[in-house]
Amino acid sequence: MEHAPEPWVVKDGGLLGPRNKPSIAKVLSSGTFEGDQIAKADARRIVACVNACVGFETDHLEELEPGWIKEVYDNRPHIPA
Repeated sequence: MEHAPEPWVVKDGGLLGPRNKPSIAKVLSSGTFEGDQIAKADARRIVACVNACVGFETDHLEELEPGWIKEVYDNRPHIPA
């Protein structure tokens, strides 16, 4: 089964999903101001991760150690402007 197409966006009410398509997930809040802020941050992070992983097979992503993408990013060649 294929996942929902990218790019994903954060929609009103904590809903997530492909742009111009039905939402597929909702980030829930504890109902407090702090909980609302955390839910918004979580929604942004989920969408950013999904969009950053375009082209990767889900099975391959599940095999990676936590922090692997940051390690690759931190060790990328520096290209002067």
